[in-house]
Amino acid sequence: MNINTIDNDLVDPDPVVIAGLAISLVAAITPLVQLFRKQPPTEFHVHILQQQPLMELERAVDGTQSHLKAIQRCIDRGSPNSDAQFYDAPLRLLQTSMELERSIAQQYATSSASLFTTSGHIYLWILNIIQNHPQLAARLGKKLDRPLQEIAERLNAIMADGRPIREAITELKAVLSNLASAIEDELNSNQGN
Repeated sequence: MNINTIDNDLVDPDPVVIAGLAISLVAAITPLVQLFRKQPPTEFHVHILQQQPLMELERAVDGTQSHLKAIQRCIDRGSPNSDAQFYDAPLRLLQTSMELERSIAQQYATSSASLFTTSGHIYLWILNIIQNHPQLAARLGKKLDRPLQEIAERLNAIMADGRPIREAITELKAVLSNLASAIEDELNSNQGN
């Protein structure tokens, strides 16, 4: 159904948009793993010059996690049946409707735009680190190699089978959590040096 307005009180944003972000974030993080596989790291501590891009990347990850929570609150509060319309809906384009109250739909749209902005910042900071600090990028890639491989395999199966959006959201959270842990490990590795 996915039309902009269902009636005067309900709006229908496509629920696949948010699930698609999980796919794009895996793709954004993939260059770190590819760099690690081509050029294993030789350094073990973050230099002072590398802390700033890492902190910016950390800020983007935190913002993305925060906006995702806000979106889920909008869905939980604004959908008459959030399980059927979002969480348990299949990850398929143009096959699912999600009816949100107009005021909640506006909050959802604002949070979604913010989510895409902060996730775009993740990609930009990853590319910055790859370009300017390749050893740091390779170390992040080393930490993300196995978890990202597993997440990518699950996401590929979710997309192929049209599994519930809930599963893609779970993988999105896992991507962000693994990236946050890798960043924190790198920032903490320089303490006391």
